[in-house]
Amino acid sequence: MMRSPLKSFRESFCTRSVILLYLPILAEQAMNTFVSFISTVMVGHAGSAAISAVGVVSSLNNVIVNMLISVSSGAAAVTAQYIGARKREQASDAVAQFGCVTVLASCGIALLLLLFARPLLSGLFGAAEPAVLEGARIYLAASALSVPFAAVMSLLSAALRGCGNSRAPMAAALLMNAVNTGVCAVTIYGFELGVTGAAAGLLAARIAGAALLIVFMLRPSFPLQLRRFFPVRWQQIRPVVSIGVPMGLDTAMFNGGKLLVQVFMTGMGTAVIAANSVVNSVISLIEIPGNAMCLLTITLVGYAVGAHDYAAARRHGWYTALAAFLLQLVVCVPVWFLLGPLVGLFTDDPAVIPVSVAVCRSFILAIPLWTTAFVIPSALRTAGDVRYTVGSSLAVMWVVRVLLSWVFGVRMNGGLMGIWIALYVDWAVRTALFVPRLCSGRWENRAVA
Repeated sequence: MMRSPLKSFRESFCTRSVILLYLPILAEQAMNTFVSFISTVMVGHAGSAAISAVGVVSSLNNVIVNMLISVSSGAAAVTAQYIGARKREQASDAVAQFGCVTVLASCGIALLLLLFARPLLSGLFGAAEPAVLEGARIYLAASALSVPFAAVMSLLSAALRGCGNSRAPMAAALLMNAVNTGVCAVTIYGFELGVTGAAAGLLAARIAGAALLIVFMLRPSFPLQLRRFFPVRWQQIRPVVSIGVPMGLDTAMFNGGKLLVQVFMTGMGTAVIAANSVVNSVISLIEIPGNAMCLLTITLVGYAVGAHDYAAARRHGWYTALAAFLLQLVVCVPVWFLLGPLVGLFTDDPAVIPVSVAVCRSFILAIPLWTTAFVIPSALRTAGDVRYTVGSSLAVMWVVRVLLSWVFGVRMNGGLMGIWIALYVDWAVRTALFVPRLCSGRWENRAVA
């Protein structure tokens, strides 16, 4: 006798299985973070101009890559819903055909970045020093070439996590980290190529990670049979588009706001740009458990919604938010006391270190707001409540974050600290919008599977 989807869901996710699913996701996120972290540490060896060049392009690169990850998270959400409803064949077709669209779109993005690199950088960061802009141009070219490979990695990793397989994405992230570290060590320390060496490491790492996941995809043991790529049928990809595209738009606009805020910084000098790059690298370590928990939320809530167990979906939303807070707290305590030497890994510039330490400590104090501002909406989006979450996120980002960043950072001469305080206000408003939404039942019965 075939088991019901609800019974299958409850049997699939005991506490032990959830932990075993989370640990590889945590390792994957750590490896992905270390790719950027190690590159920034190594390129800091070449001076403030080099670290600033990598920092400004990383902001632009994050807009694109995080958008791809968010769109792919839509595929993970739909995959989890389909499997929770015991519709594995529909999940395979949806992911395969949506993957074709995503890869083609990523190639278009890469071409546009290559063609318009100079005017883009000049328009966004024209106030930066010439040495910073020249290094940024080199790093942007490598980032552009790596975008299609990042798209492949994001999509296949998300599909695997949606199926409950988090080990293969972890292996790809581990390989990517190893390749990036090896190439950067040789090119930056061995050949002293600076930004060019960091660019080579990024490109080689993403190619290696994508290649490994493609090998996994071609195996018969891959949980989804991704074979029917063409023709692309709207009816097949509509569920993914209905969640993934709004999520991608949300992330693109959010990171676009971060990019615009960074434009405010370019007039504050190279030291401020470098300090912000260091801060972003340090807090990326703190965010690892929370980002991993957001991805776990997609799988757990997606399965529950697919099985029409909305009480379980709500519980998973709360439990993962609480777990994210506690795990990030565990990271925050030692980081608070080790900030001096940690920041010293990136730079020895006396104009950069104290600002970086102060901003990092302000971030640690605001970490409870991070949890509710990002984990809770992840649960809501996965359940199909994308219109409310995306609309709220965009409104808050432009009305609160961007406006207050200009007011606190530029108008009131608050500098880098003023800009980050505006970010914390953004998180507080998001929390006030998303927590009551999860408490209510207005997000239920929006499953796409």
